[in-house]
Amino acid sequence: MPLTTNWVKYVIPIPDPSKLIEERGMFWFSAGSQTTGGAGYVFWLDEVRFEKLGTVAQPRPGIFFGQELTEQAFTGSNLVVDGLLQDFNLGNGNNITLAVAPSYYDFSSSDNSVATVSELGEINVIGESGTTTITAQLAGVQALGSLELTSSGSLVAAPIPTRPAANVKSIFSDTYPNETESNFTPNFGGSTTQTTISSAGGNSVLTYANNNFTGIVFENPVDGTDLTFLHIDVYVQNAGTEIGVQIRDVGANQVVDTDVNTGLPIVDDVDFRFDVTGLTVGEWTSIDIPLGGDLASQKNNLGALILIGGPNFIFDNIYFYTE
Repeated sequence: MPLTTNWVKYVIPIPDPSKLIEERGMFWFSAGSQTTGGAGYVFWLDEVRFEKLGTVAQPRPGIFFGQELTEQAFTGSNLVVDGLLQDFNLGNGNNITLAVAPSYYDFSSSDNSVATVSELGEINVIGESGTTTITAQLAGVQALGSLELTSSGSLVAAPIPTRPAANVKSIFSDTYPNETESNFTPNFGGSTTQTTISSAGGNSVLTYANNNFTGIVFENPVDGTDLTFLHIDVYVQNAGTEIGVQIRDVGANQVVDTDVNTGLPIVDDVDFRFDVTGLTVGEWTSIDIPLGGDLASQKNNLGALILIGGPNFIFDNIYFYTE
């Protein structure tokens, strides 16, 4: 909400007031200070209240950003209904779009023997075969968007790595201790990616769906001075799947540049970009990416992997190593 030097009334529609039967507070607020050098603001609030206006109309809820999606998932996979939005028309003629909490929705699965969906929009694939459709309503209004989900059965486990642990710095693997904690769902602005951690043959795997761009952001930079490769095991279900992997060294400032297009990382960041192609459908493919390019001379602050394309793929055994 842009603030002004005049008193302005802002109306924030409640998606479904009937859900708020034990309300203990009205709202939280925060002010971005990225452009103020960290300085705060002084502003005034008045007439803060719940109100029945009679001028909020035309509710249009949506899930998955209103898209009709089709996806395959393995038994045991856990997905999340995202893209929860609702449009309203206000009394002043303006339209407003809200990001809505999942608890406002009533989710449903057309076949609970294939997959169930919880009150929080958490989808659990339980069937070995079959197809179900995930839909939702909000205050009795059918939400735009759905997910046609087909169970692919059980996913076979990725190959067990055999490299000596002393030569490895792991990011995601059940075989090695991880060098650092990582954020696997960084929620970059404009990203449509759904990332889930599920199980295959007793091992954890990372499943990416509807990816345009996302990342794995390391909590602490990894010193790759003596490392020569990044290893990833990849599983795909669609022919022609290609994935762009960008290995970022965040430099001394340790700020992750998330720009996937310009090739001009900020300040002292460097990266190396590699296209993963030639993947075999229905099998795990082991990929070893050399830490080349600018990384050959600067890799002591490895801070993130940026992932583009796909859009659907599964990763396991993500680690840096040296021969």
